[in-house]
Amino acid sequence: MSLKSFDKFCESMILGQPESQKPIYDERQNIVRSQLITEALILYACLTAINTFFMEAVYQWCSSYFVTMALFGVICVIWWLIRCSAKGALFGVNGTIYAKTVAGGWIGLGVLNMIVHLFNEDDPLFANGMVGEKTVMVVSFGMLAVCGIYFMAMACREDKRREGEEQEGK
Repeated sequence: MSLKSFDKFCESMILGQPESQKPIYDERQNIVRSQLITEALILYACLTAINTFFMEAVYQWCSSYFVTMALFGVICVIWWLIRCSAKGALFGVNGTIYAKTVAGGWIGLGVLNMIVHLFNEDDPLFANGMVGEKTVMVVSFGMLAVCGIYFMAMACREDKRREGEEQEGK
């Protein structure tokens, strides 16, 4: 492949149809994102360990260990989103179409599963002095929907910022 055709290939990847492409991150964004993913996983491990110790040794506040881990997973996703947006590594250099699709999926998944778990009559909200699985799952999926809304808002804000930069450049 000649250098000219390689340049054309790179240009078509960056400026091509964004609907069909994955996000492309620059090197700084890749490093920051990997550090923040590691940070979120460490946070998840610490939350899970503390919760397991607390539920085993002190007081079992929830009827299931698994749903608390799902709740901690969503908390870590929120942490990761906020940290990535603060560091400027949330969106790739080729736009936010992919991010808006993911955000829409999170919103839909969160709202639909929250409704399903909310109207599940088999599991009580509270039982035997513990929070029921239903309650924690409703909260977890509600938080996932909030993650999607935050992600969508940040994508719209990034689009406006990029549009403003293009207007200034003309």
